Amino acid sequence: MSNQGGIYTLIHNSSSSKILDPALRVETKARLEFVLKMTPAVLYTCQFRDDAFVATYVSDRVHQQMGYSRQDCLNNPEFWVKNIHPDDREAVLAGMPELFENDHHIHEYRFRHKDGHYYWVRDELTLVKDAQGCPVEIVGVWIDITDRKQLEESRRLAAAVFDNANEAIMVTDSQFRISAVNQEFEALTGYSEREMLGQMPRALSSDYHDVSFYRAIDNGLKRNGKWQGEIWSKRKNGDLFPGWLSITAIRDDKEQVTEHVALLSDMTTRKQDEQKIWYQANFDLLTGLPNRHLFTDRLHCAFSQSARQNKKVGLLFIDLDRFKWINDSLGHQTGDRLLQCVAKRLTSCVRNEDTVARFGCDEFTVILLDLTTAEEAEIIAQKCLDVLARPFLIDKQEIYITASIGLNNYPDAADDAGTALRNADIAMCQAKDDGRNRYRCYTQDILPQIESRLLMERELRQAFENKQFVVYFQPVINLKLGKGVGVEALIRWQHPERGIIPPAEFIQLAEETGLIIPIGEWVLKRSLDQVKSWLARGIPVSKLSVNVSGVQLKDARFVDKLNQMLISSQFPANKLILEITESILLKASEEVSNRLQAIKASNINIALDDFGTGYSSITYLKSFPVDVLKIDRSLVTGINASSDDAAIVEAITVMAHRLGIEVTAEGVERNEQKLLLESIGCDCGQGYYWSKPLPAAAFEAWLARAEQGE
Repeated sequence: MSNQGGIYTLIHNSSSSKILDPALRVETKARLEFVLKMTPAVLYTCQFRDDAFVATYVSDRVHQQMGYSRQDCLNNPEFWVKNIHPDDREAVLAGMPELFENDHHIHEYRFRHKDGHYYWVRDELTLVKDAQGCPVEIVGVWIDITDRKQLEESRRLAAAVFDNANEAIMVTDSQFRISAVNQEFEALTGYSEREMLGQMPRALSSDYHDVSFYRAIDNGLKRNGKWQGEIWSKRKNGDLFPGWLSITAIRDDKEQVTEHVALLSDMTTRKQDEQKIWYQANFDLLTGLPNRHLFTDRLHCAFSQSARQNKKVGLLFIDLDRFKWINDSLGHQTGDRLLQCVAKRLTSCVRNEDTVARFGCDEFTVILLDLTTAEEAEIIAQKCLDVLARPFLIDKQEIYITASIGLNNYPDAADDAGTALRNADIAMCQAKDDGRNRYRCYTQDILPQIESRLLMERELRQAFENKQFVVYFQPVINLKLGKGVGVEALIRWQHPERGIIPPAEFIQLAEETGLIIPIGEWVLKRSLDQVKSWLARGIPVSKLSVNVSGVQLKDARFVDKLNQMLISSQFPANKLILEITESILLKASEEVSNRLQAIKASNINIALDDFGTGYSSITYLKSFPVDVLKIDRSLVTGINASSDDAAIVEAITVMAHRLGIEVTAEGVERNEQKLLLESIGCDCGQGYYWSKPLPAAAFEAWLARAEQGE
């Protein structure tokens, strides 16, 4: 059958046996070709030959829709099947039997364009039979339905997004009557879609916002076509919740509003998180008090308000006395509970409008508002001291603690918040220097004293960084033999302007600032290195004594670092003597006691320095591993003039010897002192009688002279 014959078959009137005359046939053909040219569909006919569908006619539209020429399609048994999308091919072929059963079949599939891309077609097939009912050919129409499929996919995706969105979605008409809500809307508000359809959204309105708020939403939609912001809404059960609302106006091609789409997300968790973050940023988690940040904000506000109302503001700076010792001795858990109890007692001393804050580890600050006289702040300060003086019962044990309080009033003694805080801190430091457990008001005469201390601290830090410390050495003499049996290392500060500064002037400050740890380590290492150098050169040094601070003994790494230094210097541990004071034993925690035992276990000797200066107790000698007792110079100075001092020294010596402890007398300056100490039975002496502390080079020269009997 020819192409023209195929067209003729399409226009054959099966209801009449009359055949069109030639003139009418030509006219009809022309009209049909015009219709085929104008229709957007591709018409085709095909036959089933050798198990393949072969096109016998296609309309010219095939090139415009598919990119193929008519010649590409005609009489090509592979054209149709091979261009069906592989994922659709099996289903399309499986549906073809329906055509032969029902004479008609429609299927939709993806077909490959000549340029390689796939597009969607709707294929409508009709089976043409002859008068005997036998299939003659297939007449089909290919319609491009890509736009429809894309629209359907977009709608499917939109519906999926609408139904599965994590935000509540509400669609209204131009008059805000609700036309659709999604599942999240139902879950968030408690209202079902059936309850809300045709209703206005006012059911969700809370009393949190006034009319102006909703007017602003309406104005935003009219002006910009959208609005977004925080809103408080009401659930069906009456609960209010914070949310973030975004509303967009939908317009048609005439710019008329047809719908509104509103997205509402629940901000409850976010608000809770924000509140938690704000609380953590502004409050102390241990005590629940405002922290330094919030305290500073409130202090500035208090000063601004005070200036407007012509009122005074009182500022207290409170530092707990000996808290670090309590914390180290009884443990951090007990220390934390003590801080919580202190916070409650301090809060009980002030009014609701006042502020008690935790400013630092063991520091508290108090803002007292609307004072008329400075004395009111002093009354509160004394009240704070009184409540803290009462014992704290923690874990069935009574704990006592005191505080030092600095007081400053605005505007009497400060012009701004920063100055007031500094002044209160200075007054607190002065209260500590005055003996603690008291308050001190800031006055101008305090400043020079504090500034001097701050200068000393700053210079002390610089001294360590700039290597201004030096080690001096003083011999320890065996009284019977009259020969040196050891050397004590003593630190000195070589100040660039003030010259040599003795340790009594800076050791306490070093302990308070924590600098004693690196300084003490340096003294140990420097001393061991020096002794190593002497021994290598044949200079005899049998024992080395080095002073150790109680702060160093609280350092968990102290013993390990000490042993490492001994290994590095190759100095025998049993030749090293660590000197500690009686005050360390008095305040010794379990941690310090264990550290002393560890030192002794390393075969290092321990000397109890300054024995007889106030804390002396035989209990220490029984409880701690002491090898040497060093009698304080205050007893040695008057040993010849005072029979009492001589008796005490003799008693100490006898007692120590019976306990197997060696005795060294400090501060020996005269021959008669040496002779009396020797007669009493004292083992060793140390003092200016033999030599003052000397730098390493000068000490070498002294040793050389001593060896020659000079």
